[in-house]
Amino acid sequence: MVTADIASSYNRDVLALPGRASDIYSKGCNNLIKNNKADVVTSASDIVKMLNWDLQEKPISIQKQLFLELNENQQKIYDLLHLKEQQVVDVISLECDIPVFQLSPL
Repeated sequence: MVTADIASSYNRDVLALPGRASDIYSKGCNNLIKNNKADVVTSASDIVKMLNWDLQEKPISIQKQLFLELNENQQKIYDLLHLKEQQVVDVISLECDIPVFQLSPL
């Protein structure tokens, strides 16, 4: 509350997230909003508007190829994980016939 008062005295914007009226921990934010000492934040776009950020949509690029060339052991690991998605290191080691100490850096 003191920080909000100081910010207000310097003509700074204060933002607050509203909380449940029955929640004791929301009382401070709710009072700031009630007394017009803070603007309500209900989404990220509220923050963007208050800070006058100019966010432009950027096209999402998808990486099509992660590795250009794989050695024999890397290819074994890739093929196994491509089929089974997730595996623990010990299972990968057994199924690819690669010792764990060699598998870890790969």
